[in-house]
Amino acid sequence: MNYLIGSIKHGGRDKVYAWAKSASIHCSAKVILLCLDETLPEDLQDLTDLNVEVVHVPTAHQTDVNISKFERHFVSRRYLENFQDNDTVLLTDTLDVVFQADPFEWYKQNKTGKVLLTSEGVLHRNEPWNMRGVNNAFLPFNREIENQDVLNSGIIMGEVRYVRDILLFIYGLTINIRPEHTEGIDQPALNIAMLANSLKEITQITTTSEAFAVNCAVSGPTPQFEPWGFKQSYKYELPAFEDNLVINKDKQPYCIVHQYNRVYEWNEHFKVKYKYKPFVKPSENTAVVVCRQTTSYYANDWHKALAKNKHDYLLCNVKLKDQFDVNPLLDYVQDNVILYSTENIRKTFNFHIEASDKHWWNNGGGRNIIWFYPHFRMMYFYKIHPEYEYYWFFDEDVTFPEEHLYDIVDAHSDLDHDCMITYLFSDINNENPSKVPVVDENMVSYHSLDHYWLKHYPGPGDIEPQDVKERYGSYFPIVRLSNKALKTLVEEHEKGFYGYSEGYVPTILNHRGLKLYSIFNKDSKIAADESLIAFHRRYLELQWKNL
Repeated sequence: MNYLIGSIKHGGRDKVYAWAKSASIHCSAKVILLCLDETLPEDLQDLTDLNVEVVHVPTAHQTDVNISKFERHFVSRRYLENFQDNDTVLLTDTLDVVFQADPFEWYKQNKTGKVLLTSEGVLHRNEPWNMRGVNNAFLPFNREIENQDVLNSGIIMGEVRYVRDILLFIYGLTINIRPEHTEGIDQPALNIAMLANSLKEITQITTTSEAFAVNCAVSGPTPQFEPWGFKQSYKYELPAFEDNLVINKDKQPYCIVHQYNRVYEWNEHFKVKYKYKPFVKPSENTAVVVCRQTTSYYANDWHKALAKNKHDYLLCNVKLKDQFDVNPLLDYVQDNVILYSTENIRKTFNFHIEASDKHWWNNGGGRNIIWFYPHFRMMYFYKIHPEYEYYWFFDEDVTFPEEHLYDIVDAHSDLDHDCMITYLFSDINNENPSKVPVVDENMVSYHSLDHYWLKHYPGPGDIEPQDVKERYGSYFPIVRLSNKALKTLVEEHEKGFYGYSEGYVPTILNHRGLKLYSIFNKDSKIAADESLIAFHRRYLELQWKNL
């Protein structure tokens, strides 16, 4: 059995995210994080989305991070008592480690020792930081060790019984070190331990000439590489960065990139590649709002889909003649069930006219203002809850056959567009700064002048600023608006501007310089993650061709 074990103290999910995420992709092992804090941090209580088992092993409160660096070896050794002697374990740092390939497969193919350690590529006498640690804590050994390679304590691999012995020596050599000498002391302790022939005989040392690991602090192109003399004293082949990979001389990606944050360009690459994602469903800064009637054919669908937490809301349109059944709503946070009526909307926004019966989408009349101007109810919700950064609005007849509601929310959490709509499309002649899909022949409305979507917006009764040059259309069952977008819609309304929502909202927000985005692409897939599914009216796919 293979095990990858890391540890953390005085840190949270954000600190281990790149380590955990890259391990979940590349490591053929069970991944375990040992948390040494007295109290398990809230955001480390569940890392199942990263396939990491969190084990709380509380240690005494200690603000000195250097002490936690060596006490982890004691905790890890104790924890390894749970495993079989011949299991393979890899212990790594967590804050500055990413994986590019499978270290367990590499070890299986290249194993020559019971324990595997990594060289930093320089002798002790040429590396002042490590030599200072030796001189501070292990002065009698400085002559004996000065011509030995510096071995890194942040990566230790091998068979469990032998790794436990290595950890015993490291902790035993550090436990009584004077407080002023604790900085990074576990690494000098490892190197002193490795002076023992009994350990040398079972230990395999790998270098940057191979593809197992690179320790970037010494071998990477850091600001210290030349001033500290590493350019002259480095013993092995140097790593390079090509095609978004840190590679060895044979252009093989290193399985482990350690201390990548010491090299600016590499750090920036891995920060983007493994951009931190908090584990929240939905995000603390995002409201999920279901726009429904008080009685709904889809009530059970939403009852299953919603977590009914403090960020989930029901926005219920109440008609005075309705028989109002409260029972389906009792499972929700009661302050999050918001009732409104047409009268509330009219009074709140001082809007006392009807949608024009000459308008294409109200031909002959009969459409109430909630149907014709659905962004009014969105503005109404914003007036009540102005605190969120983003607002998702779902028509009640949107359903999720694979229970993808929060996956859809999460898939868009890194996108900063102000206006996202199920389908959002541009006229052919627009400059289209947000690069949303452009109307084309695959839309059913494209082939008839009478039905051409953007011919009918703006229509009778739609009032826009006179300098609007570009117009957009959309399909509205799923909408995400930013706080800025809703604030802009309220401000524009107060100036006397309004219109049929599926044309007016994207048009006015583009006109005011906000970013637009179509949730579905022309292939009728959710652009942010094509594996996700949402239906309209339970069984109908949301398809571009039907627009």
